[in-house]
Amino acid sequence: MIKYLTKNTVEVRFETIEDVKKYQEDLRKQASDEGYLLSSYSWAEKNVTVKGEVVDVYYLVKYVLTFNDPKNPEIPLRSIVYNMVDSNEQEF
Repeated sequence: MIKYLTKNTVEVRFETIEDVKKYQEDLRKQASDEGYLLSSYSWAEKNVTVKGEVVDVYYLVKYVLTFNDPKNPEIPLRSIVYNMVDSNEQEF
């Protein structure tokens, strides 16, 4: 049986807006280099409040990668790998 990945929706948390912008640039380049499409990218600033006071700010990014047209897929699915890093490491 041949399986085709059509889309993948991802949600990621970042600490700074600079990281959000750099990640978008990196995703666009990676998608172009690897033959798929960054079809959607959005972010929202989120506040952490304690007793009505903002104590922290983070950014939540949501994006969609499109790999195949569901009606006419061309690239079979080989594998999906999620690389997790130690919280002390920085990797994008």
